Amino acid sequence: MGTEEVFIRRASGLTRVVSPWDALIYAFCNPGPVYSWIYVVWASYLYPGAHMPLAVTMVLLLLPTMAVYWLFSVSMPRSGGEYLYISRVLHPALGLFSCWTLTIVGISWTGCLTSWEVNWGIAPFYLNEGLLRGSEKLINTGLALYQPMGSHLVYVVGCILLIITFFNMWLGTKSVMIASWVSVIISFFGLGCIMYASFTCPKNVFIARLEELTKIPVVSEKVAEITGGEVNYISWDWMMAKGQELGWVPGQFSTLSTIMAGCTYVNLNTLGSTYTTNIAGEIKEVTRAQPLALFGSLFLFMLFWGLFYSTVWFSVPTADFYGAIAYLDAAGINPFPWFPVANQLVVFMTDNRLLVHGATLGFFMGNYGGMLGLSFGPSRNIFAWSFDRILPPWIAKVDRRGCPWVAVLVSGILAWLFFTINNYTPWLQYILFTITLWFCGWTVTGIGAMVFPYTRRDIFERSPEVVKKRIGGVPVITILGALMAGISAWTVYATTVPSIVGLMDLLYLGTTVIILGVVPFIIYVIAHFYWKAKGIPFELQFKEIPPD
Repeated sequence: MGTEEVFIRRASGLTRVVSPWDALIYAFCNPGPVYSWIYVVWASYLYPGAHMPLAVTMVLLLLPTMAVYWLFSVSMPRSGGEYLYISRVLHPALGLFSCWTLTIVGISWTGCLTSWEVNWGIAPFYLNEGLLRGSEKLINTGLALYQPMGSHLVYVVGCILLIITFFNMWLGTKSVMIASWVSVIISFFGLGCIMYASFTCPKNVFIARLEELTKIPVVSEKVAEITGGEVNYISWDWMMAKGQELGWVPGQFSTLSTIMAGCTYVNLNTLGSTYTTNIAGEIKEVTRAQPLALFGSLFLFMLFWGLFYSTVWFSVPTADFYGAIAYLDAAGINPFPWFPVANQLVVFMTDNRLLVHGATLGFFMGNYGGMLGLSFGPSRNIFAWSFDRILPPWIAKVDRRGCPWVAVLVSGILAWLFFTINNYTPWLQYILFTITLWFCGWTVTGIGAMVFPYTRRDIFERSPEVVKKRIGGVPVITILGALMAGISAWTVYATTVPSIVGLMDLLYLGTTVIILGVVPFIIYVIAHFYWKAKGIPFELQFKEIPPD
């Protein structure tokens, strides 16, 4: 039976328009480096004693994973990433599971990041300007936009942002790459604003401004309400004392916590950089582009986080600030009427509006790059599943520009559903839970790499020489796959520790992982029996690599 009879058509319809440098920047956008400005708080509570500047080195544990993706992508240079590889190497149901985890998590992040865009990318413009001017009207506007849950205003603004994001995607792959470049450049500008403000502001000045600017009535009333009347402005001494009452230990250091924080709240920032393999069917010079994107993005991530964490840890706000505020936030008595994301704190360091608003612009654009990129790659996965008939073939429709517009539309609908869930329920309150599912998928992908040279010797032997390298007679991809599977399995454990020890609700972890993890197997079984009833040799397509 010929290729044209196995697959729904003779060519994918996608066009190769992504350059190697575009691929690098796109990889760096996913999910985005600016989330270190948030995770520094969460990690300080969930992993007591974690040293975040040192935790950055844990990204090196991802090198085997990046190498596996590089070799797989060179061997099978088509869109679909781990779905394509594992469906051909192990089993299509496992291929769908490994790819589904990355796809549904990426799209769910787009929904979650839409809330963040309003809360931490738009609201701070009003909050900070209001603090600088002493304007209660501006502060109230900012507080209205900063509502983590249940706000109709946030929902409306978020829906508009989602429409803009997916319209950008519908414009085509080139448009997404341009937006990714803009996102990265402005993210670094925002980081520069934070660094300059932090290094030029003495600690005593930061403390004085923190206390003085929050004495404005509209803020002080809320501070008093949050703290039970103990203070009516953001008092440094109160935060330090209260944090210690709650269990925070100043200067505490734990090697294990540092490793676990690095494996979750540092490596979490990279999850999406492998989406360059999911869009491989649109990348030019795949053999050169993939190592540049996969390994180069890790270097850029480490550079960005290393600069940020070292800055805020050793200058202002300081490690003590983040340690105390993390415990206060977890206890529900964080004195800030808003979450102290790093760009929101620059106003307490300087009156310079370029620095104050430049930092927030950096978060806004960095977050937008994540919103866009974390659904762009998954939309190509949905396309690949449809091309293999696991989803209805009509979803794989491509317009004259090479845009899989139906898959983009499906991604947009899913992102909107996740945004709605995130805006009105606490289900996605801690994005850590979806990371557990992500690394479950990576564990399967690592196992697939281990057995690839043996279960699909035909594809392995036809691959470029770099894929067939051996050490002591053992294929390099097998060794790398074992490392990837082991590290990923351990990370699954690390992400469950906060729930196991009672710091987070086990219910949310269980529902996220179990419900989302079962869905791909149900989808596969339905597709299998549907096409069997139609008399279509459904299983034959998994013997071949899809057409370009």
